[in-house]
Amino acid sequence: MDRKQAFVVLGLPDTATRDEIARRYDVLERKNRILQQQAEGTPTTLEIEVAYKLLAGIAWKDPVAENRLRQRDEHPGLIARMLRMEQTKLDNLVHYYRKPVLIIAVVLGVVAWFIISTVFRTPDDFRMLVAGDIYMQNQDKLQAAVLKDMPGTLNPMLQNIYLGKTTDPQMQAAVSQKLIVEIGYGENDILVLDRFLYEQYAAQGAFQPLDAILGDYGTSLKEQEKQRIAILPDVLAAGEDGNPHVYGIDVTGSSFLKDAEVLGLDMVAVFGLKSKFPDKGRMMMQLLMKK
Repeated sequence: MDRKQAFVVLGLPDTATRDEIARRYDVLERKNRILQQQAEGTPTTLEIEVAYKLLAGIAWKDPVAENRLRQRDEHPGLIARMLRMEQTKLDNLVHYYRKPVLIIAVVLGVVAWFIISTVFRTPDDFRMLVAGDIYMQNQDKLQAAVLKDMPGTLNPMLQNIYLGKTTDPQMQAAVSQKLIVEIGYGENDILVLDRFLYEQYAAQGAFQPLDAILGDYGTSLKEQEKQRIAILPDVLAAGEDGNPHVYGIDVTGSSFLKDAEVLGLDMVAVFGLKSKFPDKGRMMMQLLMKK
């Protein structure tokens, strides 16, 4: 029984004072003692007593409810048994502290996910970044191609940072910051960039010069037009030679990228300064140069 039902039983408005409640209780109690038979709908003596005690603030115990709680405590659930607590106490704790408990559970879940994803994750054995106005339509296809054509590679890390002309300005700022971090500090073995990003970062010396290894790919500076080699002016420190250096190779027509559904109008492949697996980076460059 709640307060609303108690007022109905006593036949009082919910604005009744405590004195009015007490007087009404006395009247009904005397009436029920006099009446030997009660008309249908007339509150019983027990109902009147329960309603009065509830509204008067007098403690009252429901024997049925008490028995139900006693049964729960005598046969607690699994968690209560594990914690060696009465089921009623556990239920009260959950009720009053459910929000903090939920927050703690979420935090513990996030911590567990972080530990599992970092400590127990299989280490990367090749890193490739595709960035700029280049769209990686299906990363699974690129990963499958890497696993198939690069022997010994088991867990490649492949990223696509899309930065096109239609990118939202606010999103563009955030993506640009991520790109700066990846190019400056990411241990990427090879990067595939659009022409604009390539020229922007190559001018800052963000990539490894390719001059010394062009012969490994069957080309040279003189054959740069034929091989579609991308060249930028010298970006070495003052006092060094002023000859142009090769920093990237045009891979726009790469059959490897086409088959992997990596789409871009003008793509250049470069080596990162902090390459973690340089040999695999060179292997990927050979794959990218296939027309």
